[in-house]
Amino acid sequence: MKLGFLKWPFDGVNVSTNYSVYDIQLIKTNQPSNNFFSHPIKKIVFSHSILELWLRRTPHQVKQIEIDWYDFNNWNPDCDAIVIPYNWFLYFTKEQFILLSKFKGKIILDEPCDPLVIDEINGREDFLPNFFKELEQLVNFENLYLLTSSYLDINAKQHFKNKFNNVKIISSNFLMLLLSSTTLKNKKRIYTDEYIIKNFNTPKNKEFLFCAGRPRQHRLALIKFLTDNNLIDKSFVSTNFAPDVKDSIADFVSKYKENLLNGSVKYQLNEFCDIKELLNYTDTKVINEYVEEYFRQINHYPKSNVYSNTKYSIISETVFQTHIDGHCWTSEKTCLPFVYGHPFLLFAMANTWKYLKSLGYNEYTQFGAYDSITAPYTRFKALCDSIYQLQEESMCKETLDVILHNTNKFYSKNLQDSIVSGFVNQLN
Repeated sequence: MKLGFLKWPFDGVNVSTNYSVYDIQLIKTNQPSNNFFSHPIKKIVFSHSILELWLRRTPHQVKQIEIDWYDFNNWNPDCDAIVIPYNWFLYFTKEQFILLSKFKGKIILDEPCDPLVIDEINGREDFLPNFFKELEQLVNFENLYLLTSSYLDINAKQHFKNKFNNVKIISSNFLMLLLSSTTLKNKKRIYTDEYIIKNFNTPKNKEFLFCAGRPRQHRLALIKFLTDNNLIDKSFVSTNFAPDVKDSIADFVSKYKENLLNGSVKYQLNEFCDIKELLNYTDTKVINEYVEEYFRQINHYPKSNVYSNTKYSIISETVFQTHIDGHCWTSEKTCLPFVYGHPFLLFAMANTWKYLKSLGYNEYTQFGAYDSITAPYTRFKALCDSIYQLQEESMCKETLDVILHNTNKFYSKNLQDSIVSGFVNQLN
């Protein structure tokens, strides 16, 4: 399959080469809004689609895909599909839309980074439906696709296809592949098997590593549990940080507090505590030792500190609960323990491990069974019980075996080939 990628068609200046841990380049542009869409444009866009950025970086040969680049000034694409970051459409002129409408192949809108556009309880559920409705009035794209890194089974795909004006959905986790490529340099990964084994066998002076990120409801509930059980000081814990936040931490947290109360009807853990109690757990916590390891800005292969000194990671994903069966989301939060060779307990949507196992990863059975529990509080309680029980346990040899398997799977050509094949098959 031959994929075509558009060059950014307007003036712009590169403003970043380290957007989060994915190392996504950003462009700042003064291109005025085309006024076609109700959704406001931003001054900053991704310089490439995620798919293109991954293809530029992967150390593995990609036999299933051939690539080429095109621009509107010399428009004669000879490819099966054109891939465009979806928010570029917010900038395009009427003339550019007319050129796109003459293309006979498939048009793929690449939006794998935001799970909240493939979600239904976040207060923005009309965002993409309105976008596609307005787009359809401009140009009738009969062969339009939306690429997401969220996992969607056939029923979940149909659900979103119905919501998105019959735009076809491609579910293929190129975001995971991008992170694996980003954490390689000269085909060398951050930590070798030998280094991971050394870290595993190093005596631990902390229980776990927990980087909570934005103060979402389920994360604040977890902070409350850890505080109530005197586990914060025994571990590495950070809160309220996100790499793309431009506001001060105080302003940033205030926004989330307001959203917390405004969205109280969506609170999923009422049996655990009243939602207003969570406001008491929004203090900022910093892991000074973790900055270099997380962003790798000083040393691409940082000396391990938080990973060698903790037994395991607690991962709290962006979304904890969904009412759509066959839908789950994994971000860099779930994948970073594969990078650093660390076992983890996963506060995420039900059946996330089922999805990861379909990609070839193995679950950490020492941490208990919780993945198939669909009721949010029951799953939350099972996860919290595991944290409490793990205080009394050392990590076993079987857990080390799974750590090594998962890290090697994360960097494998086999994983790449399976994700790419799934992508190509969904286009045929």
